[in-house]
Amino acid sequence: MSVLSIADEGIISKRDDLSGFFPGITVLDEHELIASQHVGSSCSHPDNDLEILRSHDGGKTWDSEGLIHGGKQHEGWAYRAPQITRLGSGQLVMVAERCRDEGFGSFDLDSGTLQDSELILYQSRDKGLTWSGPDRIDFELPVKGCAAVPCAKLIEINPDRWMVSLETYKAAGFEGGVYQRAAMIFSDDGGKSWKDFTTVATDPNHKRYYWDQMCARLPDGRILTYLWTHIVGENKWLNNHWTLSEDDGLTWSPPVETNVHGQVCYPIPLQDGSVAAIYNQRTHPHGIRVALARNDFSDFDIENEVEVFSALEDMPEGEVSENFLEEHCRINFGRPAGFQLPDGDLMTYFWCTTDDITHTRWVKLTLS
Repeated sequence: MSVLSIADEGIISKRDDLSGFFPGITVLDEHELIASQHVGSSCSHPDNDLEILRSHDGGKTWDSEGLIHGGKQHEGWAYRAPQITRLGSGQLVMVAERCRDEGFGSFDLDSGTLQDSELILYQSRDKGLTWSGPDRIDFELPVKGCAAVPCAKLIEINPDRWMVSLETYKAAGFEGGVYQRAAMIFSDDGGKSWKDFTTVATDPNHKRYYWDQMCARLPDGRILTYLWTHIVGENKWLNNHWTLSEDDGLTWSPPVETNVHGQVCYPIPLQDGSVAAIYNQRTHPHGIRVALARNDFSDFDIENEVEVFSALEDMPEGEVSENFLEEHCRINFGRPAGFQLPDGDLMTYFWCTTDDITHTRWVKLTLS
């Protein structure tokens, strides 16, 4: 079986004045990469804004191209979770989230609810030098009192059809119950309109929440999603689950358990049709790891996985909170993702904290 090893690593952005979160890297040509992240005082702070960075040497060095909004253009909004997709035409599309500055960012930790957010979209036809937008991704949620946040990168089904992944939860100020879904929405007109809210995973018995769905298109066209599977009412979770669509996201197979016990778990399709997974390990020992699937989408070679970041020395202290969202926000590393480069190496990226500085990194792995 193939083996992974670290070939190179580096920093996307690390500085004292702004913390970096939720990085994304997209290949533009042989040496040029573009990255996105949100920056601010904390992961879901009201001062969050979006930043674009660029590398001309395959990721070894990065230059910031500044904040998209600069704290002024759209004052009163907090922006986070940007993810850039390069379409087949070369056009770039970036999906992100914004919410009104109500003093608590994306999460109302006192009530354990989500701020009523908007999914937004930017487009660029000049390799990310300029961006149109933000344009609101306007779609109808199935019930009142729930909010939605974006998950993974937009997927181009074909030049006329795009798909965006999201998750729903109880909106701040709503007195009713929780409507939690991992879901997809679709556009057939270049992002002007959105429709077909499609459930990817949910538990009709309300005993599980399926969070942080991370999806990628496999070489044969199928779409694979991994899900963080949380036990309702308890601050613990099951192993990650996966679900598969064979019809471009219209229907999804029932969730199946893997042998990976993590939080965000991102599938990295490989050229031979198999997958790797990069995931957060939020139980001891804390860190971010990459493992190769042995036979299918469930069975990973955990014994030979590679740790790309160890968080042992920088974990926050304190008692475990019973508030799910509060505990979720205490983590100081995460949102890993990646892809396979044309030369066969894996490019992975994530945010983390070392020496009390929260920043974004990349790690390249060789597959041999």
